[in-house]
Amino acid sequence: MKSTQIETRGKCSENNKNKRKFVEFKYGNYSNYYFKRFKSESIEKDSRITLFESHPEFFRHKKILDIGCNSGYITIQIAKKLSPTEILGVDLDGNLIDQARRDLEIERKTSKLEITKEVLNRVSFRKANYILKDESLLEFENPLYDTILCLSITKWIHLNHGDNGIKFMFKRIYKQLKTNGALILEAQEFNSYKKRSKLSPEILENFKNIKLKPNAFEAYLLSDEIGFSESWFIADKKSLKESGQPKGFHRAIQVFVKR
Repeated sequence: MKSTQIETRGKCSENNKNKRKFVEFKYGNYSNYYFKRFKSESIEKDSRITLFESHPEFFRHKKILDIGCNSGYITIQIAKKLSPTEILGVDLDGNLIDQARRDLEIERKTSKLEITKEVLNRVSFRKANYILKDESLLEFENPLYDTILCLSITKWIHLNHGDNGIKFMFKRIYKQLKTNGALILEAQEFNSYKKRSKLSPEILENFKNIKLKPNAFEAYLLSDEIGFSESWFIADKKSLKESGQPKGFHRAIQVFVKR
């Protein structure tokens, strides 16, 4: 009986440790995210980069914003392979932004090609929460970007800020895009929300009150409330599965265009 109690306490302790770990990353701001997603030996095989290379019209000689850039891997790879005019990665986690800046500096120092160094000088990172507290600030937004990336962050915006937060993000993106600009959206499915819904009482309350589910994002973005004119998929779940992406990351990628 005594050994059983010790074993039970051990499991509870481990569960509490894991819960604290996930609460620390309640915004999806996981450290080593890309190694978790692709494993260290296959991080270079992120099929999204290959996919973006097949659609250079959204990247080459464009001004780009990468929202929720984490440690900046995708941001830096886009710069190296697709030569944007400028690319800015933003994330609310200062530690991740510091890591992104360190990795960028390493890339600059180790690159043997002057043209690659010049391209990397167009990359920058900024610590910022894209969801502003005051929605009235939207009226001061200007169309700055040709392309805005929103890759695997919608779940975290939704859980932490509810429907109002996800709507605010889409409205801000639209206002920050130039005419003919594009939002590239990789949204998580709603069935993945539940696993993280109990990270905090606020997140649980937001989860219970979600009405605008991911399968309705397309209709909302194309509605008069936002204003995108057209959309299409550049990758569906089936093609991502066949490309060898890890299980759990077969997320469709959709383009929305502002006319």
